[in-house]
Order: sequence, then structure tokens, then C-alpha cells
Amino acid sequence: MVRYIVNLHHAVAIPISTLTHMAHFVIADITDAKSVLQDIQSIVPNNPSVPAQPIPLASQEEPGMFDFLCQFPWLLKVFLYDNLEGLLGALEEMVIGPAELKRRQSSENRKHPSNKERCQSLPFAKLHYAMTDTFRDG
Repeated sequence: MVRYIVNLHHAVAIPISTLTHMAHFVIADITDAKSVLQDIQSIVPNNPSVPAQPIPLASQEEPGMFDFLCQFPWLLKVFLYDNLEGLLGALEEMVIGPAELKRRQSSENRKHPSNKERCQSLPFAKLHYAMTDTFRDG
């Protein structure tokens, strides 16, 4: 697995949507970060296969409009950190681990049925398969 840490302020040449589509998950430090909050507000609703993990400093208030994002099940529970050392110590277990788990669950839920299964679930297809079976049996 390859992990990239991208500082969005230095990666302006790469559209955020492109990075999001390449990512397994997004970790966004929303501490005093109005531009990151704007980015996350466009990323989360449009990318259900990419879990997003917000990580604000514990002493910060919840940013405005953040409640809008809470309706999306792929937005993970906010992880509050007290200081950088604490965040780094908990990063694997409390931030990356849950994000990877959510991504795996999401990809399992997206497995597509075969074309026949998908077609059989359509109302007109059920009639077609029933008629085909009747003619084969008769």
C-alpha cells in the first residue's frame, strides 16, 4: 500500500477531485482551515466510495456547516486530538485503521451482481425469463 500525505495548499496544480478519486480515504485536518473545510464539503457528498476522516484540534469549535456532512455515512466519526504528538501516536489505530475498514466495507457493498442477476431484478426481465423457461420446458 502506498500512502500519500498531501498538503492541499502546495498541491493546487492537482485538482482536489482528481486526488480524491485516486485515494482510498481522505484525512482532513479541519483545524482553522476554511479552505480545507470547503474542499471537504465538495468531496464528501460526491464520493461515497471514499471515506473521509475529519481530525480537528480538540480545543477548536465545530466549524460552521459541518453538520451538513454528518448525513453521509462515509464521513467517519470526528477524531479530536490534543497535540501533534498525541495525533501521531494514535494515527494508525484511531484514524487510518477506521478509514481503511470503512473503505473495505464500502468496496464489499459495491460488488456488482452478474448481468443476468441484474437483469432478472428488473420487472420486464422477470417476464422475459419466465416466458423463456416456459418455452424451454414445453
